[in-house]
Amino acid sequence: MKYEIVNPDEAIEVTIEFINKVDINSKADAAINAADCRIYMRGKYWIIEKDGRILYHEFHNESYPFFETAFHYMNASKRAAWKTVGELITFRQAIREATVQGTDYRDTILEDPLTTRIYRKFMKFARAHDLMHHGGHTF
Repeated sequence: MKYEIVNPDEAIEVTIEFINKVDINSKADAAINAADCRIYMRGKYWIIEKDGRILYHEFHNESYPFFETAFHYMNASKRAAWKTVGELITFRQAIREATVQGTDYRDTILEDPLTTRIYRKFMKFARAHDLMHHGGHTF
C-alpha cells in the first residue's frame, strides 16, 4: 500500500506547529470511513485529515512502525464499512501490543489482503492478550 509523503525533510517543530494550528478530532470522527480521509506522512508524523481537520496524528518511529503496519494491512484507501478511522487507530494499538509483548500471532494471523474475518481473528487475540497482560482493555 502506497501513501503520500509531504515535506519529508520538514523539521519536527514545523510539523508540530502545523498540527497545532488545525482543528483536532472529536470522538464522532472515529466513525468516519478511512477511505474518505487523506492519510499521509508529513515530516516525521503520520496524519489522518478530513475537510481540513486532523483526525489523528502520530510520530513515526522507524523501529516501531505500528501505524504504518496497520495502514498497510487494512488497506485503508479501499472502502469497507468496518474500515473507520477509529478501527484503524485501534488496529494500530493492537499491533503495538502484539509486537511489544513478543507474541507470534501478528506474524501467523495477518496476511494480505486483510479480510474482515482475519481482522476480527487478530483483534480477538490482541484484546485477549491485552486483558491478560494489563488486567483490562487499553484499546
